[in-house]
Amino acid sequence: MSHSSGTTEGRATAGAAAGKPGPAPDRVVRTDRLIAAATALAAGIVYVLTIAPTVSFWDSGEYITCSYIAGIPHPPGVPMFVLMGRFFTILLSFVPVVALRVNLMCMLAGVGSIALVTRLVQRWAGRMGFGP
Repeated sequence: MSHSSGTTEGRATAGAAAGKPGPAPDRVVRTDRLIAAATALAAGIVYVLTIAPTVSFWDSGEYITCSYIAGIPHPPGVPMFVLMGRFFTILLSFVPVVALRVNLMCMLAGVGSIALVTRLVQRWAGRMGFGP
């Protein structure tokens, strides 16, 4: 039986043959991903607990309205926000308040960006020698 050196089984077998206990391929725990998910979950919980259930101050009403009607809020426009807002107003049509639908979209975008930043910081820290 031959196996390639690029497989996980080959590395685990080679490590065990050399006397080094290696983790089983199915048992590898990615704590960096778990930390990123926990950070994003914590931010999502805080965001949901403090979310504006209706229109809040300044431009949010304009952006929410333009998301609902697929309009242009300002001359420079914010096309990605309006398109995503329109998508979420349709997707979350079971939520009775349009403003809450758009605010939930903002919550998901915030949670995703926090998870991404957490993973980037972990990778950069690892490259700088601060990893485990």
